[in-house]
Amino acid sequence: MKKILPIISVVLIVVLAAMFLVACGPSTVEKAKENLSEAGYLVVGGQREVEGVAGVIVATKLTSSMTGVLYSSTSAASADYKKIKEENPNTTVEKIGKWVVWGDEAAIKAFKG
Repeated sequence: MKKILPIISVVLIVVLAAMFLVACGPSTVEKAKENLSEAGYLVVGGQREVEGVAGVIVATKLTSSMTGVLYSSTSAASADYKKIKEENPNTTVEKIGKWVVWGDEAAIKAFKG
């Protein structure tokens, strides 16, 4: 029993770490647009490489909306996340992998799929 417990603990830690390392958000702008369109949002935006930004989307649905920026690296996303959070103190702002999204919680939930 004493040998099994450490093995189970290590396996559990590896599984949890893998879950945290896998981003919940879509990997491309097209996948994000698909998720939001399926939830009834009107979505505009596209993929484009410009100074660390890989793409941008804006989604709206009557009283719910959000903006998302896909960065080419997680470090670029982290840097802009802080800036966007400061500029939008009354809005939900999340960093999801290489994405920084802000807007209504319902729209962000639809974005995640």
